Amino acid sequence: ARGEAEYFDQIKALEAQTGGRIFTTGALPPEVGHALGDVAVGLKFETFGYSNLEAMAMGNPLITQNNPVHHEVYGEDGGTYYLDPNNLRSPGTISDLTYLLRSKEWQGHAGQVNVQRAHSFTWDRGIDVLQQAMGTVLAGK
Repeated sequence: ARGEAEYFDQIKALEAQTGGRIFTTGALPPEVGHALGDVAVGLKFETFGYSNLEAMAMGNPLITQNNPVHHEVYGEDGGTYYLDPNNLRSPGTISDLTYLLRSKEWQGHAGQVNVQRAHSFTWDRGIDVLQQAMGTVLAGK
């Protein structure tokens, strides 16, 4: 789609400005994620974001689009910075990203928070949540 291509061009331009500290990619093998070590960026057209969860599990801070699904999955506990994907060139977004890329304090805190959050996504927990939801639906009949 035309809008998608323009968005990727903007992301690539921001990526170039970081001197190689931001990478946009799909699923990351662990050795690559550990080598990057700085910040993972979720793209505008990514929905659930397996690659984001992989990056979180490796202790990377996350920058991703501001949408309800991402807030539910990635949380509100400081491990993720949510940005407006339609306003990447705003002075506020640029200054926020500049701060986050320089802030070892935020990166360290976000990395720790993200490891804990990512490890909360287990098959057992998923089954429990599904059973609870099914129980709620069936109880309403």
